[in-house]
Order: sequence, then C-alpha cells, then structure tokens
Amino acid sequence: KGITIDAAKFGGSMDLGGVSGSGVTISLGTVGNLSVSSIASTTTFTLDGAAAASSNATLSQLDVSANAALTLGSGAGAFTLGSASAAGTFTLDGSNSNAAISIAKLSASGTVSLVTGENGTISAGAVVITGTNGGFTLDASNATSIAVNLGAAVSVGNVDSTISIGSGAGTFSAAVLAGDGEFTIDASKSSAAFDIASISASGITVTLGGAGNFSSNIISSGKGFTLDGSSMASADLDLKGISASGGMSITLAGSATMSSLEVNSLSNFTLSAAGAAEDIDITNISASGVSITLGLQGDFSASSIAASDTVTIDASGSTTAQGITVGRISASGAVSITMGAGSGTISLNTAGSNAGFTLDASRFDGEIDARDISASGATISLGTGGDFSASTIQMQAGSFTLNARSTDASGEVINITQLSADDVTMNMGSKSDLSANIASAHVGGDFLFSGVGYNGGLDITDLSASGVTITTGAAFNYSAE
Repeated sequence: KGITIDAAKFGGSMDLGGVSGSGVTISLGTVGNLSVSSIASTTTFTLDGAAAASSNATLSQLDVSANAALTLGSGAGAFTLGSASAAGTFTLDGSNSNAAISIAKLSASGTVSLVTGENGTISAGAVVITGTNGGFTLDASNATSIAVNLGAAVSVGNVDSTISIGSGAGTFSAAVLAGDGEFTIDASKSSAAFDIASISASGITVTLGGAGNFSSNIISSGKGFTLDGSSMASADLDLKGISASGGMSITLAGSATMSSLEVNSLSNFTLSAAGAAEDIDITNISASGVSITLGLQGDFSASSIAASDTVTIDASGSTTAQGITVGRISASGAVSITMGAGSGTISLNTAGSNAGFTLDASRFDGEIDARDISASGATISLGTGGDFSASTIQMQAGSFTLNARSTDASGEVINITQLSADDVTMNMGSKSDLSANIASAHVGGDFLFSGVGYNGGLDITDLSASGVTITTGAAFNYSAE
C-alpha cells in the first residue's frame, strides 16, 4: 500500500528509520527537519517541504520505481541525499530555498532536474542517467552566487541538457559532463569561474558573462561547438583540447586571454576577438576553413594551422598590433593575413597554399620575417618602419607582387634569398634610403621594378627573366652579378 506522512502542521523534527510502500509521500511543516535512513517506493516518491521556513533534511537511501519529486522550502539550512535511484525522472526543486544541497550519488532512467535558489550551493559526487531517454538540467538562474561541484561525472542519455547560472561570483567545477544529446551552459549573467575537466556531447554551447573565466581539458562535440564570450569584460580561457565534427565558433571581448593546445574541426573554425584587448595562443589548429579576427592588440600565436580550404587572419582592427607568430600554415585554399596599426613583429616560418597568398601589412610598422612562402600567386604589401625578410618565396604558378609604396619609409631593408615566379612586380615608393636585396630571382616571364620617386637601392646577385624593366627615382643604387 501507499505511505503518506503528513506533517504539514508539525513544528518539530522527524527521525525515521525505513519507509517503504507502493508510493511514498512526505509533507513537512514550517521547521522542515527530517532524517530518514531509507525510502523504498514501488511507484512514485514525493517530498513536499515547500512550507518549511528552513530545510535541514537528510535522506540516506532513496529507491523509487517511478518518478521522484522533492521540493524544498524557503530559508537556509542543508539538504543531504546519500544515494538515490529513480526508474523515472528525478526532480529536486530548491528554487525558493537558500539551503546547501549535497548529493553523494544519483541515478535515474529519465531526466534529472536540479533547481537551486539564491544560494546556489550544490555538490554531487556522481550524477548518472542510466536511461537513453534521460537528460540533465541544473537551474541556478536565480542564484546571486554559486558554489557548484558536480564531482565525478554527469553522464546522460540522448535528451538535451542545460546548465543555467545566475548573477554573481563563485565557482563551478565538474570532472565529466557527458551526454548523447546537446549540452548548453548558460552563464551569460555570471561572474563565476568555471573549471570542467571534460565535456562531450552531440553539440556544445557555452555562453559566458562578464568575468569569462573558463577552463577545460577536453571539449568533444559530435556536431558543433560554440563559445560566446561577447559579453565578457575580461576573460581567461584555458581550453586545452577542442574537437568538433561540425563548425566551431569562439567569440571574445574585453581584456581577453585565451590558450589552447589543440583545436580540431571537421568543418570551419571561426575565432572573433574584434574590439577586444586580446592575447591568443593556440598551439595547433586543424579545420576545413580557418577564420581568425583579432582585436586591438593584434596578438596571436600558433605553431601550426592546417586547413583543407582557406585561412584568414584579420588583424586590421588592431591599433597597437603586438604581432603574429605562426610556425606553419598549410592550406588548400587561399591564405590571407591583414595587419592593422602597430609596431610589433610578424614571424612566419612556413606558409604553403595551393591557391593565393596575401599579406597586407600596409598599415603595419613592425618587422616581418617569413622563412618560406609557397603559393599559386602571392601579394605582399609593406608599411612604414619595419624590415622584411624571406628565405624562399616560390610560386607554384602565377605571379609575385611586392608593394612597398610608403613614401615615409627610411632606412628599411628588404631581404629575399630565393624568389621564383611566373612574373615578379616590385612597386616601390620610398623617397628616402631603403634597400632591396635579392640573392636569387628566377622569373619565367617579366621582372618589373617600378620605383618612380624611389631613391633607395636594389641589389640582385642572380637574376634571370624573359624581360627586365627597372624604373627608379633620381637617387638610385643598383648592383647585379
């Protein structure tokens, strides 16, 4: 038979040993003090503590053959659940409570829903959804501060899962968040720090608030991954490994620091830090297409960028460009790098493209060092105040164009060790002392040096071309062997 314990008018404490029945319902009074060793229900279980002005309840063992629903009252206190299992759904509603919630172990065939109040304090050793039709919901949207520790694992079925965090500071930690459905973390109002060792789901969306402190060792998505930090005033992102079968999008704002060891997407990877004061370091990037938009500082480094389509690095919005350092770029499509203002450095070890290569540094005043560039056509445009050097510039097909048209340049040096292309055009514009040095240039077509008003020097050790045209200013030094 069913068991009903109605203590709604009772103002004392209840200490129960074992309770079992075909359906168990317990209603608490204004005090809400309850201790139960074990509860076993062959159907549903209901704990109604909504009337309690404070909640100090301990349920050591809970076994339910259907749905379980627990409601906490207002006020402070503590709610402790030892081990709980439900053959249906499990719902803990603490939306009106300021009690601290502690769960040692919880499993359910259906969805688990945990709702906190303003206190936002909850810890769980392991929350496991055993059914394929289960999901996980943590609603702390009313919390003004949080202290969430989800412990060992949250493992759910194919129902989408959601974590919602309210305003204020605090901490959120979890060892494993895993689901066959999509996982959404909405912390858009929060200033808490998030540390999640591993997240895996069919799709993952993370929205961060003003503080933007988020770290994770593993992020694995069967579809896409989105991290929206557009509301961040400051950010410290440590995302060691990110992989997604779909597209990947990361948006940064404010004073943003981001580091990552591996970023792998079977679709496109998009990183936007437009308007941010950013410092971005990603060791390896692999994607179908790569698009990176930098912010005010133009500060980006990567060891390797590999794309089966295009690679775009847009730092045109930088006002104090500190520089771009990339070890290797490999792309089947075009590679484009655009710099804004600033006087940092561009260091590019190797850039290979089956299409075109474009480096627009016409507003950039820093040093540029490119070891090897290989592409089917390339255009490099230089600004004022920095030297340019390249070991090898090799066009698989097409022409090479170097634009150094700034009339304010003075004393800069252009050094190219080996240059080969169908045609070569060097557009020079300096009115002061600037020197261009080429050790070896092998041109299948025409070599054109256009320098009306150019009063610098040109030194070519070895030049072979179908035709050579050199136009210079009044003061020009030329040497060739």
